[in-house]
Amino acid sequence: MHSQPSIPGARVLEFTAYGRPAPQGSKSRGATGQMRESSEYLANWREAVRLAAARARIAQGWTLAEGPCQLDLIVYVKRPARPASHCELYPAGPPDLDKYARAVSDALTLAGVWRDDSRWVISGILKKWYAGQAGAPADPGAWIRVSEIPKGVLI
Repeated sequence: MHSQPSIPGARVLEFTAYGRPAPQGSKSRGATGQMRESSEYLANWREAVRLAAARARIAQGWTLAEGPCQLDLIVYVKRPARPASHCELYPAGPPDLDKYARAVSDALTLAGVWRDDSRWVISGILKKWYAGQAGAPADPGAWIRVSEIPKGVLI
């Protein structure tokens, strides 16, 4: 599933976070009119990614990325009991893949992977897939790879 190689000469941090992926960026109004994230699972998902990233940083000797980075991400979501006909092979319904990526990128900032998610300048792999299908992990979560692009390298 991770067919694209990382960037030659790049520092690489790679890990899997398990939990219920949640989107970030969809807002709804609370009872008093304040705007809040629509997904009730977002805080738990960001924390799962932050913890997995922090463990991977220690295990892999990763230090804070200061330069531009590539983010590769495969999100594994739970397959519904009865997927719509257009969602039989791929989870082609909401939430949007970019909103999952937004939640992951913010969690990587909180984990100290990069100084800020503005360091994320390119994505090589960005997919949404059913957990347990075609070689995917059995449980929902995300495979995450951050590559710090070496100085002077243009991709």
